Amino acid sequence: MAGYVFIMCGAPILWCYKESLLTLSLCEAEYIAASMGACQILSLENLMSEMKIREELKKMLIDNKSSHKLG
Repeated sequence: MAGYVFIMCGAPILWCYKESLLTLSLCEAEYIAASMGACQILSLENLMSEMKIREELKKMLIDNKSSHKLG
């Protein structure tokens, strides 16, 4: 199980949850979710730029210590 959520102005605007992610460890699942989330951040920043929204999405929280150290 892995996933991510984007919160802007206190409200969730984008989320993803993968229950059937095939990995060998929890660390790997969390790392994959973080990678997917990072790709979504780039897409969301491009969309917001085109819409002239000046909100920075710089904070990424990972709740698994081993995947945090891996990245």
